Amino acid sequence: MTGQGKANIEQFRGEALPSTLFRRIIKPARPPYGQFFHVFVLIDGRATAEFGGESHELAEQAAFTFPAATAPTLSIDPGAEALLVGLSQELLIDAIGNKAESVLLRTFAERPAIVTLEAASAETFGDLVHLARGFLKEVMLPGRGSDLAIAGYARLLMMTLWRTGDWEKPTATGHGLDVAILQRFRQLVELHFRERRPIGFYARVLGLSHDRLHAICTRTLERTPKALIQQRIMQEANLRLERSASSIQEISAQLGFPDQTYFSHAYKRVTGISPHEYRRRATGPESRATRAATAEYFDWP
Repeated sequence: MTGQGKANIEQFRGEALPSTLFRRIIKPARPPYGQFFHVFVLIDGRATAEFGGESHELAEQAAFTFPAATAPTLSIDPGAEALLVGLSQELLIDAIGNKAESVLLRTFAERPAIVTLEAASAETFGDLVHLARGFLKEVMLPGRGSDLAIAGYARLLMMTLWRTGDWEKPTATGHGLDVAILQRFRQLVELHFRERRPIGFYARVLGLSHDRLHAICTRTLERTPKALIQQRIMQEANLRLERSASSIQEISAQLGFPDQTYFSHAYKRVTGISPHEYRRRATGPESRATRAATAEYFDWP
């Protein structure tokens, strides 16, 4: 794109930022994008990303990804060219999906990350720019704007970015070993939480005793393995109640419950309300905004 383009849609954003003669200051996390996951691709020139009390210099051919909580300030130098794309939490969930790699993408999406040409080859960076431009074309051209296509571009962007970096190499000693175990536990939960597996299954696959897994989870996350799995199931139940047209009975089967009654009792025991009541409340613009602000996974390391 040669001119400046902008798509202000509730579920996604896309901005082409051509070179100018003046410095631009952008705060991407402002409304209506306060709960968006963003990817900033610097094609040419220089920029600065300020967040967490620190300033990070970005040279040409760099990418900066950040979740909603990061709320950075981007300062784009005169002459710089960049692209900015963003996804709501709902579209982010679509993009991440429910495959084996999904837990890795979720981990990547929960933390700010900077990718430079030193980490990515010129060919890889060219792919990033191509995907970002494809995303922008989909959200900005009349007659386009398919959520499925947008989520597809976003997934490819995230996979390409994730593959360039060393995002999961904790030190295999002390707390670092606990983090490595928790990351593996998280992957297993993501793959098997619909199967209602017992804690002993996860401990065996991890090569741990039940007590060891329990101790690591409670010491590091202040939650038991059972509570973490239960929270993941309830988060998935909420998403399906909010967004799918499936009946309560169908959702209970999708999540591995033996019947609707069992699911309803388990859901009410955790949330305090029935699935029917939650679905009733999860309608209208106000509740939609609230969901967007809270539709994140639980706090894994």
